[in-house]
Amino acid sequence: VLSLIFAAYAIGAQAYHPYFLSQLAKQTKEKESGIETCIALHCAFESGLCVLDSVCFQTLQCMMGCSGQADESQCQFECEMTIGNGNEAFERLLRCMAKNDCFPEVPPDGICLPNPEDTVQTITSIEDVAGDWWVVRGINCGQDDVWRGGYDWYPCQHERYLRIDDGSWINNTTYT
Repeated sequence: VLSLIFAAYAIGAQAYHPYFLSQLAKQTKEKESGIETCIALHCAFESGLCVLDSVCFQTLQCMMGCSGQADESQCQFECEMTIGNGNEAFERLLRCMAKNDCFPEVPPDGICLPNPEDTVQTITSIEDVAGDWWVVRGINCGQDDVWRGGYDWYPCQHERYLRIDDGSWINNTTYT
């Protein structure tokens, strides 16, 4: 047992060696390295917290179940919004992944049906949409049996565009 503990310690200590870290960093820059290496290098703590949190772990399992499906992006979005939404451990992991560019490229999950002339032409700045908005129906929802619409699939979205103290804008969205 003592030799196993020492071996685990030696492997763990090696993981923080500058050469080892530089090799991991190099791998994240290579296309074949994948999301796992990026998360292991940059978000190991957040990933561990997520696995220990039952809701976060359930969200990850749901998202892994979407892998390879024709509607993979929409399926994963559904997992995020129906299971992971509001879960602190999941949101912490997502923030870390976004900060460290750990999200993989995914194929488009449907086509955008509107054209530029279909948009509201009078909106020219974020101030024009400040306040509360209700999204009751999206324009790209339900194109076929595979792609059910992703974001527009959620009925009655309450969007709040707010300017915060530092002058930046946030969009708080709730789903009813």
